[in-house]
Amino acid sequence: MAWRIALILGSLSAVTMSARGVPPPTEDIFRLPAPENQLIPPGVHAPANYPSTSPARVDADGNAPASASAGNDAPAPSISFSAPVQRAGFQSEVAADEYRANDKAVPGSLPRVLRWPIEGEPSEMPIIRYPGHQYVDRSLDQWFTNRYLIGSGVLGIDAAVRSYYLNDQRIEWTGQEATFAAEGALTGRYERRFGEVGVAVGSDFFLTQPFDRNMLDDPERRSYFANFDYRPFDISQLYVEMRKNRFVCRVGKMITPFGRYYYPVDTNMQFDAPFIRTECIRKRETGILLQYLGDYLTADIAGVNGSDDRDTNSSKGAVGRLGLCLEPFNFGVSGKLHDGIGSENQKAYNNHLGADAAWRSGKWTISGEVIYDEYGFYHDFDPNSIFWEHGIYYREVNKDVHARLSGVGWYVDCLYRGERWLFEFNYGQYHPEQLGIPQHDAVKQRGIVRIGYDITERLQIYNVVMIENSLPNAQAGRDRKTWVEMLGLQYLF
Repeated sequence: MAWRIALILGSLSAVTMSARGVPPPTEDIFRLPAPENQLIPPGVHAPANYPSTSPARVDADGNAPASASAGNDAPAPSISFSAPVQRAGFQSEVAADEYRANDKAVPGSLPRVLRWPIEGEPSEMPIIRYPGHQYVDRSLDQWFTNRYLIGSGVLGIDAAVRSYYLNDQRIEWTGQEATFAAEGALTGRYERRFGEVGVAVGSDFFLTQPFDRNMLDDPERRSYFANFDYRPFDISQLYVEMRKNRFVCRVGKMITPFGRYYYPVDTNMQFDAPFIRTECIRKRETGILLQYLGDYLTADIAGVNGSDDRDTNSSKGAVGRLGLCLEPFNFGVSGKLHDGIGSENQKAYNNHLGADAAWRSGKWTISGEVIYDEYGFYHDFDPNSIFWEHGIYYREVNKDVHARLSGVGWYVDCLYRGERWLFEFNYGQYHPEQLGIPQHDAVKQRGIVRIGYDITERLQIYNVVMIENSLPNAQAGRDRKTWVEMLGLQYLF
């Protein structure tokens, strides 16, 4: 009850502050221009109403105008990139001290946080800004709080540190169901332009506190040990990207280019998500991705390992998506084709065909996905012999030799993101093929309610409740309990 009381007290405090007219707390920090106030391209002067928070409000010597220091709303000087310099027959990048204000050079010490824009349209814009967890990759213009000019490139870097109390009654039979935990996430992207070609390196690194090793042990429980073997340091994403105009080539470990999701998650393990996202669709893929990013049409095609990390199978998979963006509506169809994860008698199917859609209006986002899914072992395999990650929903079963199991799953998500409050409501189902195994054949239902509140500009408190249907004799001879609750606090750098 302690966390519920804390959340209620925090909520009452926020409501009281709002009722008294107390503005949201902000930090006295330097920020780059907002997305709607981008740096001015070459040869174009800034408008007179360019915001005072822009680095453009300096004179030619790099000092703030006297009127600005006095608090008057004086017009900002015009600012632009200087033209590329011709050297040895080719165009070099603009140096840090080649920004200009009122046709005079601005000292290099001032604009080192200004970014050099890369040509090409950004992909469909994400709405989730928690590090490492939105589907669509970050744009330096809009989603990195911290941006720095390094040499002729730009580095965007964000981080989060969170701690939470988790009570997962679904795994009560393991003895690991209730725990405090701490973790962090570091997201970065470096961009640089070489003529018409933009080059970028992106990464997500997760720091996760592992479980103690003193766990209940018998043959069945032992097959689930890998579920609790969290790596303290995990490479969630690491890739190299090349972009020219509307075409992108990316090589490395990346978010699986299947479907789109628009909800937040609040753990590195990302278990607080719809069933088809945690149990069917792989979170990450490693391979090569080709993208076309048009005004209305987007296309992704990737050759991948087919699993989250290095492959245990000599064959490779293909993942693709075709998307249509007609704001405020987005729609896409996706597919994954792969002969299986693992080798020989350990090989398991992992194929999907799906569709996703989202509608956004103001602070509201309504989204959902539906998939046709193929899964199951190629051959008969003893589930108690599994030594890799083992799901608790009896998907690691065999129908017959080289016979696929199939199922259909879907979810609908409703997200509200206000100035300080976040509310999410998510519900979905998964209907597996009937195999005669009660634990496998039961329809899986999952509902999620998430509430978040910004205590300060960077400090957030959140509460997540997830409820599923019960299941008799699920694991270790015990009936599965139905609920998960998590209460956490996170700071975004």
